[in-house]
Amino acid sequence: MLDTQITDVDDTVSTTSVQWLSMLRRGAASHRADKPKHFYPIFVNPVTATIEGVGEPLGLDEDRSTVAVPENLVAVWPMRTDGSEGRWQLKRETFISALEEGTAKLGSYNKKQDRWAINYLNAGIKDEIKSGAILVKGKDEKGALILKRVENKLVEPKSVWNQVSHNASEYGTTLLNGIIGSDRFSYPKSLYAVKDTVGLFVADKPNALIIDFFAGSGTTLHAVNLLNAEDGGHRRCICVTNNEVSADEAKKFTVDGFRQGDPEWEERGIARYVTWPRTKCSIEGIDVNGNLLKGNYLGSDTPMADGFKANAIFCELTYESAWPIRLDRAFDAIAPILWMQAGCRGPIIRRIGKSYLTTDYYGVLFDYNQASKFCEKVKGTPSIKTVYVVTDDQRRYSNMCKRLPNTEVHRLYETYLKTFEICGEGGLD
Repeated sequence: MLDTQITDVDDTVSTTSVQWLSMLRRGAASHRADKPKHFYPIFVNPVTATIEGVGEPLGLDEDRSTVAVPENLVAVWPMRTDGSEGRWQLKRETFISALEEGTAKLGSYNKKQDRWAINYLNAGIKDEIKSGAILVKGKDEKGALILKRVENKLVEPKSVWNQVSHNASEYGTTLLNGIIGSDRFSYPKSLYAVKDTVGLFVADKPNALIIDFFAGSGTTLHAVNLLNAEDGGHRRCICVTNNEVSADEAKKFTVDGFRQGDPEWEERGIARYVTWPRTKCSIEGIDVNGNLLKGNYLGSDTPMADGFKANAIFCELTYESAWPIRLDRAFDAIAPILWMQAGCRGPIIRRIGKSYLTTDYYGVLFDYNQASKFCEKVKGTPSIKTVYVVTDDQRRYSNMCKRLPNTEVHRLYETYLKTFEICGEGGLD
């Protein structure tokens, strides 16, 4: 049983409502056969909108249509969205106890699906009630707890989190399916679990750069955009992922005569099929079919359809021959790397026949004969902190370092290539 104490909330304390969790199990082990004792009817009075009783669990060989439903009541079963039989999160005895203590209740009625939602509070919420992070203000007319979360309450993060918003099924799988469609990616993390985790480290760093070396579905970048939208930050995020397909898909493609590198293969890779579409759609506020996203982000009145005031660029890592780069014939191939090293701000500088080019954040000197004009431009733009000089001449490079003492100066191409050279046996040189 949950030991609760009704608390009066001071008007000066900032609070928000607590979201209840669906009793319907989603994700892994969510079918009736996985836990038969969690498959039972909940009897609801549709007129008074109250739970009037709880039926006994059915055996796997019993048909739910044989269950007698009390007069004037309807039976609510744990049915999955695809029409198959699922299971409840709690077994019957635990659910009855939750009703008695006010940690389970009848949710809203979905007219379109003709079904009632059943809600409950999980162990994580109960722990927050015990710790004081969530206050109990009493019970409503139907016996459910009235809860308020205390905002800005400083609590040391625990090693294990169990919060409603961190549910990977609801706010990972279901959320992602609503953006890019179902069956594209297995077990994405909860958007809000990642946001809370990243927020622990960058809440007071509005210009932070976050790097996710194993991006998967792109939850980290989505979370960074959400953080920025909430506090007006300008955090950046670099996501790194490959474009592999699943083992089953690889076998199928191979049988069909396709190989890695073929368009039919590559378009189903994780980057092109999941990460990139999710990023584009979440920023624009639409799904992959061009329809506006539904619902609001948790804890705000911001519709997902509003998208984000953000930009994204998609780059591919390829192998390039050293000689064309040394001879200044492949600048565009390494341009995104220079941009990332300079801080991932503003547009990418690509060679378009100019003697030098600058953005608000970095610059590239292609023709040393224009060094004086280039230095004037850089000194006149205080936000430029990084420049690249296309030369293999050590004296020219040293001269630029002296002329721009407060700027990070890099030399291209020979020296720069050695920085990123992959050695035969010793790893990175």
